[in-house]
Formats: sequence, structure tokens, C-alpha cells
Amino acid sequence: MDKDVPSYFVDSVLNLAYVNGVFRITLAQQGGNQDVRPEVKVLVPANQLNIILNGIAKAAGDIGQQLEQKAKNETAGAEASKPKKTARSQRRVSKPAKKN
Repeated sequence: MDKDVPSYFVDSVLNLAYVNGVFRITLAQQGGNQDVRPEVKVLVPANQLNIILNGIAKAAGDIGQQLEQKAKNETAGAEASKPKKTARSQRRVSKPAKKN
């Protein structure tokens, strides 16, 4: 299914217009020398814009939570694999008293 859908790398919104009940969102890519070039224009019916934005926000929030949980699990795993100090290894060995 995805092989038929083109992919675009974008990192900014170049323009947003509303005409005849349709939002026209031009997404752009910033080049290496600060030039911005349009990549794709997305046309969204006005009555669907809120649904689409909420869907994107929810998906981004879910991904953020998954990444946080993964980081916590990796941190917990790293802590669990560290050797633990035992009471014996923490004891100081005292030097024998000097004989006069």
C-alpha cells in the first residue's frame, strides 16, 4: 500500500491559505544555504482539518510515550546489569595496630 504513495521530507510550513472551504497547506524543505523550497501542497477540507490535526497530535503523543517507556526500560536494564556492592565489599579493612 505505501509503495504507491509518494514520500516527501519537509521541515516547515511555507504557506497556509483558506479558499472555498479548503485549506491549502504548502509544506517546504529548507536547504543547506537557508533557501526554502516548496515540496508538496496538501488540500484539506475545512471540516476535516481539526480531525486530521487531532489525529497527528494523538499519534505524536503516543510515539512520545513509547519512546519514554523504552528509555526508562533501557535505563532500568542498565542499572540492573551493574554489579551490586555487598556489605562485605563495602567494609573497610582496618590495619593491624603497631606494636611498640
